[in-house]
Amino acid sequence: MTVAAVIMHVPHSSAEVPADVRPQFLLADDDLARELRFMTDWHTDELFALPPDVAVTIRFPVSRLVVDPERFEDPEAERMEAVGMGAVYTKTSQGLPLRDEAEAAREREALLARYYRPHHAALEAATAAALAAHGRCLIVDCHSFSSRPLPYEFRVSADRWKVVHRPAVCIGTDTTLPPNAPLRIPACTPRPGFASAPRKPSGRYFHGGRAAPRQTRPPGRTSRRRRESGRPSPASPSTARSPAPWCPCPTWATTGASMLS
Repeated sequence: MTVAAVIMHVPHSSAEVPADVRPQFLLADDDLARELRFMTDWHTDELFALPPDVAVTIRFPVSRLVVDPERFEDPEAERMEAVGMGAVYTKTSQGLPLRDEAEAAREREALLARYYRPHHAALEAATAAALAAHGRCLIVDCHSFSSRPLPYEFRVSADRWKVVHRPAVCIGTDTTLPPNAPLRIPACTPRPGFASAPRKPSGRYFHGGRAAPRQTRPPGRTSRRRRESGRPSPASPSTARSPAPWCPCPTWATTGASMLS
């Protein structure tokens, strides 16, 4: 069996809320559905789909509102804890209460054990397999973002221009990568007239749930696509603008190839 050297990490494509977790949320059903529309990276599992011999796909099975796999497990290391959006959210994207903080603290360990740690174990196993087979591993973190900022984004970034400037395609990278692994913007954008930019609106790079030593991390890229530049999401904030025609997956295959070169 061929082991791919590339891992496509899809952390936020699911809108699934398990029935036994739903009572933790303070929102009414309509408000929860709205928050899921805002916070889900719709269709990223399809937009970043690659054959298994090209890339291993690790997809988080439940909504980030249940637990967010892209946050540090240690609250002291996670800056999003300041706005109630650490590994276990207590605030919505609008800054409203999502969970009771005391209940969130009680449920935290069970949620981490049930969803967060198995996901990271699978990611670490895939990384180890790629390193053993190829001596290298590239993790591509797959996201989408709305055409207009959500309120929480302004609370976690001092750079207002970075938040409001939202190109069709954003390519980010870990700033600790060595000089021989530079950030590369793909030569082709999804469609003529679509803008691409590095680390805008987000420059956050996924580096796993634990603070691993920088010299031991595999190279990584974060690929983000503005939501109306792909398949439209169900009444997402971006649908105030007409959705552009969907650009098929080969664009992303090209992007991945350029990253590896």
